[in-house]
Amino acid sequence: MTRDFEQIGRDAAELLVRAGRRNILMITYDNYTDPKMGPASYAEYVGYHGVMEENGLFSDVLPITLKSSGGSNLNYKASVTENAYLQIKKILDSRMLQPDAILASSNSLGYGASYYCHEKGWKIPGDVAVLSCSDDIVIPPMMLPVLSCFPLSATEIGKTAVELCLTPGEQKTVRVRQPYIESDSFCN
Repeated sequence: MTRDFEQIGRDAAELLVRAGRRNILMITYDNYTDPKMGPASYAEYVGYHGVMEENGLFSDVLPITLKSSGGSNLNYKASVTENAYLQIKKILDSRMLQPDAILASSNSLGYGASYYCHEKGWKIPGDVAVLSCSDDIVIPPMMLPVLSCFPLSATEIGKTAVELCLTPGEQKTVRVRQPYIESDSFCN
């Protein structure tokens, strides 16, 4: 059982394009070009790239390299967010780029991008919309806008798991559809 990452990347990019965003930067992990090493990032990119190509728009990707911090999952996620922010700052400052939308593979990356936007004085979602393909971490809204995202639905996964258990012997891959949840970082 898996999430339909390609469809999530496609749905996210389509939402942004329909809202009139044209300079959409995808921030993802540096393994996004390898379907074996980064299957989720790869599939999200394929969905995003397809929509950009269909609409005659340039696919702009900022790959983030993960650095292990050790310790708990919370420390790891905080480390990912901080490392993402530092890499985003370095690259976007050198390119002098201001996207009108950021599509992040995870909230960790999305919050790193949001902090960068805040630091630059760019208003979210007015100047830059930020949309996340998942909800791996949540930061209190008093610090940064709550990210619009495609959250992992434990209920849907539970229902699908039960259905699979009730049909033993069948080997199949089931893609769980993830609903879009609009929040402060992008209003469609």
